[in-house]
Amino acid sequence: MKKLCANKKGNFCAKCGSRLDEKTGLCPECDKSRLKKANRKRKLRHIITVFLLIIVIIGIVIIGLVHFKIIDITLTNIISDQQKIYYNNEAEDINKEIPPTDTEGITYYQTSDDSVEQDSDTGILYVNNEVLVMLENDFSKEEFTKYLAPLGGKIVGELSDINEYQIQLERSLTYSELSSLVNDLQNRDEVLYASPNYAFQISENYYPDDSRWKNEWSNIPGGENWGMEAIDVPGAWEYRNQMQPVNVGILDLMFDVNHKDLNFVEQPLGNVAATSGEWDNHGTHVAGTIAATFDNGTGVTGVLPKVNLYGVSIRGFEIRGEKNKYCNYQAWKTAFYYLIVKKNCSVINLSVGLDTLTFCASRNEVYNEALKIIAEKISIFLKQLIKDNYSFIICKSTGNQNEVHGEYQYFKKDEEDNSKYPYLYYRYEDFEKYLNGNKTDEEYFAFYKNKKKEIKKRLESGNVDAKYDILGAIDDVEVQKRIIMVGAAENLTHREGGFLGIGSKLVHDGYKIAAYSQAGKCVNVIAPGTDIYSTIKDSYGINSGTSMACPHVSGIAGLIVSVNPDIDSDLVKEIIRESAVGKYGEYGYGMANAKNAVEMALEYKNKKKTDQQLPRTTALSNERNIVLTLDTSGSMDGTPIQETVKAANKFVDTVLEEDASIGIVTYESSAHCISEFSGNKSVLKNALSEVYALGGTNIDEGLQQACEMLSSGNARKKMIILMTDGEPNEGRCGDDLIAYADEIKKTGILIYTIGFFENSDGTKSYEQALMEAIASEGCHYEVASADDLIFFFKDIADQMNGQKYIYVRIACPVDVSVSYQGQTLTSSEDALNLRTDFGTLSFEDVQDSEGNVSEDQVKILRLKEGVDYDVKITGTGRGLMDYTIGFMDDDGNYSDFRKFEHVKITGKTKIDTVAAVSEVSVLNIDEDGDGKYDVKLQAGKNGYGEEIHSNIIIYAGIAAGAGIILVVSGVVILHARKRKKVQ
Repeated sequence: MKKLCANKKGNFCAKCGSRLDEKTGLCPECDKSRLKKANRKRKLRHIITVFLLIIVIIGIVIIGLVHFKIIDITLTNIISDQQKIYYNNEAEDINKEIPPTDTEGITYYQTSDDSVEQDSDTGILYVNNEVLVMLENDFSKEEFTKYLAPLGGKIVGELSDINEYQIQLERSLTYSELSSLVNDLQNRDEVLYASPNYAFQISENYYPDDSRWKNEWSNIPGGENWGMEAIDVPGAWEYRNQMQPVNVGILDLMFDVNHKDLNFVEQPLGNVAATSGEWDNHGTHVAGTIAATFDNGTGVTGVLPKVNLYGVSIRGFEIRGEKNKYCNYQAWKTAFYYLIVKKNCSVINLSVGLDTLTFCASRNEVYNEALKIIAEKISIFLKQLIKDNYSFIICKSTGNQNEVHGEYQYFKKDEEDNSKYPYLYYRYEDFEKYLNGNKTDEEYFAFYKNKKKEIKKRLESGNVDAKYDILGAIDDVEVQKRIIMVGAAENLTHREGGFLGIGSKLVHDGYKIAAYSQAGKCVNVIAPGTDIYSTIKDSYGINSGTSMACPHVSGIAGLIVSVNPDIDSDLVKEIIRESAVGKYGEYGYGMANAKNAVEMALEYKNKKKTDQQLPRTTALSNERNIVLTLDTSGSMDGTPIQETVKAANKFVDTVLEEDASIGIVTYESSAHCISEFSGNKSVLKNALSEVYALGGTNIDEGLQQACEMLSSGNARKKMIILMTDGEPNEGRCGDDLIAYADEIKKTGILIYTIGFFENSDGTKSYEQALMEAIASEGCHYEVASADDLIFFFKDIADQMNGQKYIYVRIACPVDVSVSYQGQTLTSSEDALNLRTDFGTLSFEDVQDSEGNVSEDQVKILRLKEGVDYDVKITGTGRGLMDYTIGFMDDDGNYSDFRKFEHVKITGKTKIDTVAAVSEVSVLNIDEDGDGKYDVKLQAGKNGYGEEIHSNIIIYAGIAAGAGIILVVSGVVILHARKRKKVQ
């Protein structure tokens, strides 16, 4: 074997003296084979490096060519009936013959910037010399003009069809003076409402994203059309032969009316003025998602195949001063008037908001109140349009300020800041623009120019609830039905595997709520909002935000009206909510789904509206008037609604055996009287046969409708039977709903509640507690399953017919059993039995102090009166037991409740008691399970449990007391005798 040289010194081989190779350190003579291998490896590395460099250069060149449109990439695919949808990046504007804006009936006065002031107490921005007034239809403009003359007022603006006037005053007023004038106007008979002309700054609810990517139509949402795939628009387009053109309005900043993929019916109101300034793509992008021309071989396709598109450029109404731009209340009213009244738009898309005011409102109560005032005034205007029978639905983006450290960051004004900036917080992005040379806001930011480091440490962002949105703050129930609050979803589709993107596979991991999307209880649905590809000026581009989500839902609302033109506007929102799929985020929002919504709208089209089948009549004068108030929300669909109808029929059969009349109300998002008071079983059962499930849960409206019916009669007893399968998600909720129910009960109306929460998505214990609080005391019934509904309706009917019940409520941690004539009600898991001939046993969940549902449930017994029942209670763990027993009076109302509170329980505790009508109720408590009673508690009528002391102890005490008295008396007598002898 050849020996390798091992003795190398310096740069020369120690063996042969040859110079060593500089790179490898090997001798060219002694190490020839090793040196040859090393050189081959070095050359291979060079080749690989050059090859990779060439690939990178080619890739950069291709990307550049595509980016600068030297190469155009076009993707095509076939959907449903082989209809082709094309995508490309070219969209040059073309000259279009667009009719001018129809402004008949609209006179808008442009307010001066000098007239905008801020009230120091409320933070409200207002126009100091204007008021807005709507008059009764039969009161003339000429008469009102005469009234204004002495006040120094004149009409400068008008919305003629609704008698709405913009009035300018001769002098400026403070907010307090203006409010006083408004109150005086409001008190006049001819004035429907009056208001100051509020001012605010608007902003679009989006932020741009420059990335672009594409793919074909598929079942896996991805690429530039992922939003349309995610809401299954292709599935909805299957029904396009049943669609009629629908009028859709967009209230936004400005529009590219000459875009070859958009067709406006006429020039958008205010657009000419808006486009004379700095360009903004927001409105054009929104318009493309809703209404980009269908099947024209160009660009993108909007959700709606058949649409008449109208727009309002709200920026065209701006009050533009040197430093600020404001929009005012009258501009918004004019926009809604133009779209709803003049152009009959069934759907309005509103993807703009008041970002800075919204953020301030979320941090400061003063600004929150200011926001609420503006929201209330918009609500009043919209409610008047509803009263005037205008059909419309408004889809509103929720805003993008939910993400901590997101795009929207603010810093609070310093106390020493004396600028006229109208809000409490500055947008940090605007401050950075100032530092980078944009001096537009120098007046505001000069004070902070040397404080950048300090300001960066105190930035605030995120956690802004959607209830601080201008429309999210509206709490009027009727108006809420016409507003859909839309959050944004993000696609989790991505590619896996392959090499340099080649051969990779598309993987869909679902969706999530975008971090920026504002959330909260007022949000109704989510839709695709991140990386949405649509029209922009002269071209197409990608944007992200709730602004991009909102037009997806506006499109779906348009589809609903398109297939069912006569549909009630109130139902559009509920169809969109109920047809949504999945549950996302803390509140379980659904992802809007176009196909489901269209099919539900078509299904509803074929169903008879049961609330119109009978004329309204006056309540009958019976012994009892009873309103069955039934939950028919979407979650009741299937078995629950079928069993409810069966139970209600049984109730009708039983109650009408006595002197009674029954009316029937159903409620979902709204309430409907499906049968006036009647004693005719056939009439009532025919009404019940038409009941079906659809919509949300508005218990508030159900109770209101029932109270309205009862108020028209003079029956001796008035009752509401309220049935629900979940907590309300519209109208009054929580404490507000309980307070309303308390007001009803104060009028003498008895409220029974039946809670059926088997399929509840919420916290069952909360729902049960809510329904118990709504009910008159002792009148809440808890139902374990749909099959049991009929039994509980029957129990209530029997109670109304004179059968008295003993009510027993036992709060954990115990098991309970009651036996009578060979039958036993028991809560023991080994022998669980909930119904016997003599009574029922039901359960309610309970939460601990941390909000967790306890394993121990409240047990509720309802036992037919007339028998003495032995009730046995056995401890199952450590805790405190509350025991309540209630008895009925002759009117069938629970009027006697006896309560035993905070009874100590262990696993050894055994308690015996008797459930029977008696002067007192007694609990015999064996604390250690030795068979002897250690404590006895008793309570009288409407009393609380007190300990009964043993007779032996009492007698012993008496004897001891007597003995002490005798001893003391004897000592006193002896002492007196001794003193007498001494004397």
